[in-house]
Amino acid sequence: MKKLSFFSYITMLFALLSFTGATYAWFTNNAVVDTTRITASALSEAATLLISNSPNGGFTTANGVSIAPVSDCELLLPVSTPNLVEFYGMKGANPVLEKDESKLYHGRVYLTASSQNPIQNLEIWLDGADAVVTNATGDILNASRLGLKVENGPARIFYLSESHNAEDDQIYNTYIGGELQQSGSIVVGSVDSVVPDPSIPLSTCAITREGSRVVKGSEPIGKINLGEVYAVDVYFWLEGCDPDCSDHISFENLDLTLRFYGVVGEEAE
Repeated sequence: MKKLSFFSYITMLFALLSFTGATYAWFTNNAVVDTTRITASALSEAATLLISNSPNGGFTTANGVSIAPVSDCELLLPVSTPNLVEFYGMKGANPVLEKDESKLYHGRVYLTASSQNPIQNLEIWLDGADAVVTNATGDILNASRLGLKVENGPARIFYLSESHNAEDDQIYNTYIGGELQQSGSIVVGSVDSVVPDPSIPLSTCAITREGSRVVKGSEPIGKINLGEVYAVDVYFWLEGCDPDCSDHISFENLDLTLRFYGVVGEEAE
């Protein structure tokens, strides 16, 4: 039977400020991102999990390790992505492939683990017991997306709210070939096409406890082999194809807390 071996947590505080008079449809909002409030920590139980903002050293179990910013994001602007690799914006009535990540937050932290037990790898899951997002103001979560990618693993894109704007506060604002797309469950797949929205609920990749039982979702975020260093990329953006990404959205701040569980995937022979 697979057993819970350890957990770690990464805490990211996003300060998204200065919204007076802002509008949140494609290409127009101006949420300011304060990356100085983004920190990471690690804890260990049966295995030792170390964390750093560099792949070359400085690994520690201490609290407050800063997540290294990858993008130079000052203004949070609506973008769209099917895969955390290609991000699209809107220019006029047509999508355009963005050459940089200046319109979204992208950070990176590095993990490595060791154990005295004969463990080969660990599955990485989210902790489903606590709220991932707290202290959010306004309706920002209705159009927000969280992206996580453990190195060599699949891209995971999560929606953060089951709620939606009122119908009068939604807008369909995605054009392909000059034609307005009327679906609210799409993202831009290329400069001339859309694809189904790949975002999934956080519970898909989460672990919860029911008494003494550990209940897993349907799939982990990714896997790590013990003794190796893995980058974990974290993305946060406004999904421009979401009809909730409208002038109605306004917010001042939110706290995003990710707690990761490591569950024994395979034992070493």
